[in-house]
Amino acid sequence: MRMKGLLLGLMFSCCLCLPAQAEKVDTNIGLSLLFTRVIFHESDEKGVSLQVNNKTDNAYLLQSVIHSVDPNTGLVMEAESLSEDSTLSDKKPFMVTPPLFRFEPKSEIKLLIRRVPSVLLDDKKESVFYISLKAIPIIHSEMNQNNMSISTVINLKLFYRPNALEKWFIEEVPDSEKLTFSIKQGAVEIINPTPYWITFDHLTIEGLNIDKESLRRMLPPLGTVRYVSPALSKNKSEYSIEWSLLDELGGSTKITQQVIH
Repeated sequence: MRMKGLLLGLMFSCCLCLPAQAEKVDTNIGLSLLFTRVIFHESDEKGVSLQVNNKTDNAYLLQSVIHSVDPNTGLVMEAESLSEDSTLSDKKPFMVTPPLFRFEPKSEIKLLIRRVPSVLLDDKKESVFYISLKAIPIIHSEMNQNNMSISTVINLKLFYRPNALEKWFIEEVPDSEKLTFSIKQGAVEIINPTPYWITFDHLTIEGLNIDKESLRRMLPPLGTVRYVSPALSKNKSEYSIEWSLLDELGGSTKITQQVIH
């Protein structure tokens, strides 16, 4: 299993809160996180830590919030991302401490993700959420008053695995032949019979890539997902595909090639 590190940067733009999906974001300055995702097992009673490094010369307020995932886009649920209602966090099955922290230059912090026992989760299937880290620059009073405070949001996926599931599984999927691929109405339909959320690292049909934005839509446990491709406009009886998945550490599984009908 290959471990893939990640360097997530703070990007700047006027008066905007810029969402950065953790997967495959690779910049050369800013906040550094080792993993693109967090796996929280039911047995992790004391919580799971997430280390964040501030490699910049700037201080930030770092706010940490748990959000739901929109299954239609694979992104943070829009209603939650736009809401300032702090009570939404009270309804989530996880909390992050400290929720707000002054992040000094050239320093690091270990955030603690803990389970909220009063909020129930499925004990037979994996659940998924986002950890949203908002970095807000601290503007000193002696600086130019025309400077604008610009924040950046980094979203990392948080997967909850109940005790009924294996702790490590995704690496085995390519060899298990569990996923079922078929062509229906100009799209490739994929059926997932497993209780895990599946994320494709890459998927090509007849050599044409399914775009990364589409691949943000994950394959839900015991569910299906459809991806449209111009390659499927050809009148053929079979198509060659190539695919790999993102494993528990954010690394890519081996590439699988097959022919589908």
